[in-house]
Amino acid sequence: MSGEIRYAEHGDAHLAYRTWGDGPPLLWVPSQFIPVSSMDDEPSYERFLNGLASFSTVIGFDRLGIGLSDPMGDEPTTDDWTVQLESVMTAAGFESAFVLAHGFGAIPAIILSATRPERVRGLVLAMGQAAAIVPPELIAQVTGTARPNAHTDELDMLRELAPSRADDPAFRKWWDDAGRRGASPAVAQALLRLQADANATQYVDAVSAPTVIITRPRYSGFAPGRLVPAEIPGARTVEVDGVDVFAWLPDSDAIVAEVEDLVTGERHGGSTTRSLLAVMFTDVVESTPSAVRLGDRQWTDLLEVHDRTLRLEVARAGGTEIDSAGDGFLTTFPTPSQAVQCARRLHRAIDEIGLRLRIGIHCGEVELREPGIAGIAVHIAARVQSKASPGETLVTSTTKDIVTGSGVALTQKGRYALKGVSGRWVLYAVDK
Repeated sequence: MSGEIRYAEHGDAHLAYRTWGDGPPLLWVPSQFIPVSSMDDEPSYERFLNGLASFSTVIGFDRLGIGLSDPMGDEPTTDDWTVQLESVMTAAGFESAFVLAHGFGAIPAIILSATRPERVRGLVLAMGQAAAIVPPELIAQVTGTARPNAHTDELDMLRELAPSRADDPAFRKWWDDAGRRGASPAVAQALLRLQADANATQYVDAVSAPTVIITRPRYSGFAPGRLVPAEIPGARTVEVDGVDVFAWLPDSDAIVAEVEDLVTGERHGGSTTRSLLAVMFTDVVESTPSAVRLGDRQWTDLLEVHDRTLRLEVARAGGTEIDSAGDGFLTTFPTPSQAVQCARRLHRAIDEIGLRLRIGIHCGEVELREPGIAGIAVHIAARVQSKASPGETLVTSTTKDIVTGSGVALTQKGRYALKGVSGRWVLYAVDK
């Protein structure tokens, strides 16, 4: 199930993993300690994963000691990190996969490709490092950032790795929170020491899988390692724009396009069409208690009525259904006035069958993809929907400004922090 946390057996331990999408398997091997449970909480990371999932089955996992995986029993080793890739691949149901590795994640990816070539269909190394080149004093600074209650006076890792986002308070909060959920100070220091000592350069000339090496020449921050492309036979090197080391920060579309080209032989991710649309999310209130109270058969019948009603009203208002999951729907409209009018009718129609909705609407530019849509506007609309009360439609101030003069009555609800979005947003309730 897309996005669901599952577990892979790894000796006596278990590794948490998630999958997104449906297509050829693509194992994602980052070097940071962001747990899989937090990856899609950040809009740019979510967009990156969704882009990959549009043409593949993306498999992400927590290394031993990270996130929801079991604790490390011993000091971590490069060999065990490499075997973890195999354990997760097998648990996800694949004997082989394409591997997309970032940073020091290139080390186990290279070793696996060289020693178990039947398991690696193709290899993409994004800002990959086959070995660390770290002076002792710098190792001390890096591991020092993982000490309990460490300060960033000497080395601000986020500013070094992602200078474009270092002054974004929402991004920094996500980064700090995800890091704390990802690894304890002792685990983080142990894994940082491993990455400082790890070396896969002796394996690079044995890699036989088709390989793409992606670099960012404009990145000028903390760079403790390097990978010499010429050492991998037949590797193709691609330079992409951007000042951040992370593959999932801009220009991530170019990286997604290169991965798609290797996996499918085609590319669509490098160029996208953008359109100004009203984005609407709907969700049934207290669906789980209702399902328990009614029983499976009656609840299924009621949901079918809900789905038919919603699709009818969206079509009447000139909207388009983009996606649905369970009792939630994502739809778009040419104008926010159409979305608001549809939301009003939906509340009345769904109330009549004994259910209530929460609805959120935001108007902004979205990326048109096949299938679906993407972009920060989609993320904002979802977060707005989560703030709505039962039977309520909330809209952003952007939407409110656009519908001025259309006769839509709105009441200011308050200022809200939207998860993963910077600043506080003024939201308005649609008058019934």
